[in-house]
Amino acid sequence: MIAMNKLFPSLLILFFVLSISMEAAAPKPTDILAAVDAPSTITYLGAMYVKYKLEKDEDGAYVIATDDYWDPIIDKRTTECKWKVQNFETDKDKASKVPYNPHLGNTCLCSNLDTGSKDNDAQYIALTFQVYGPGVFGFWYRTSTYSAYMSDYLAVAVDGVDMNLNAEGYDEAGDGSVTWEYYTIDVPGGMFDPEDGVQQYSHSSPYEHEITFIFYKDDPAYGWNDKDKMVYTKDGPEGIGWENDPDIGGDPYWGPKSAYETALKNFGNCVWLDGFTWDPRTPTLFITQPEETVEDFTFLDLQSDASDFGYLIKYTTDGSTPTKDSPVFNPDMDDELYEGLLIDTPCTVKAQIFTNASTALSPAVTAQATFT
Repeated sequence: MIAMNKLFPSLLILFFVLSISMEAAAPKPTDILAAVDAPSTITYLGAMYVKYKLEKDEDGAYVIATDDYWDPIIDKRTTECKWKVQNFETDKDKASKVPYNPHLGNTCLCSNLDTGSKDNDAQYIALTFQVYGPGVFGFWYRTSTYSAYMSDYLAVAVDGVDMNLNAEGYDEAGDGSVTWEYYTIDVPGGMFDPEDGVQQYSHSSPYEHEITFIFYKDDPAYGWNDKDKMVYTKDGPEGIGWENDPDIGGDPYWGPKSAYETALKNFGNCVWLDGFTWDPRTPTLFITQPEETVEDFTFLDLQSDASDFGYLIKYTTDGSTPTKDSPVFNPDMDDELYEGLLIDTPCTVKAQIFTNASTALSPAVTAQATFT
């Protein structure tokens, strides 16, 4: 099994160097966003499909081939969108096989990968969206995946960092049910650097965060038959629900047979996404009463988390609204900057948060105080 943390960094790089090309039948970006009920603050960036090269191991089983650095060898990589918009009204005739009801409205997204043979293993499909953080990203998901080694699952990453969702299988009770689950991610301020875990800040634009969903299918699975021969194991609800165990006389175990039959009916080896939400955090800004005076000069104290967003604070000392030409407040700079922030006469200080050097945040976030 190839570790997922080897996938995310390379995946993000590829979204920058590959253009978004989709098959004719692939959903449009607007259809994808509409299918998951995404607000206008969520942007769709693109899709990706990766198929790994397979090779036989010493036992004759097919496994993912690796290079000298144990990285998986990619056999095919495209920007195909192997996801589909599932419409309850047009697809409800298929509901007897896999539940087709979306969580919200009549549509949702569904993975669109084939299953049932080793050629359909060792691959992944991905979708990437963009938000401006910090904030809370939420989504509904549902899975109908299971293999002998529990290796097929849905994962999600933020800026290449695995969020450890790893959704797989059916209901833990083993009754074969397929239910919608809700998951939220607290997206931090700044750009997260996965190499050293340090947030990197910029003062040129708001931070852009990439939310990537991956449906990952691992190596082909194998088992042994009653003739002690290794055979390929198709994906399916094995080991969950009901099976005959010859060691106990063929009696059912792990729940009633009906649970296994339900699991078999619901199995589709796919994942669904729906109900995207983005709750951006609003930056704060306060002007506190000066407490330190040096030679009749008082240092102005502005308190804000604007740097978490990559935003700027601009100010005036005559009570007017700051403009693109107003000075920038940044206490992390050298002492020379404080020459413009020292108060030696009564004045009214007004500060405002800007998203960049020329654009004020909208709705406006301001603070004002008069010093006498």
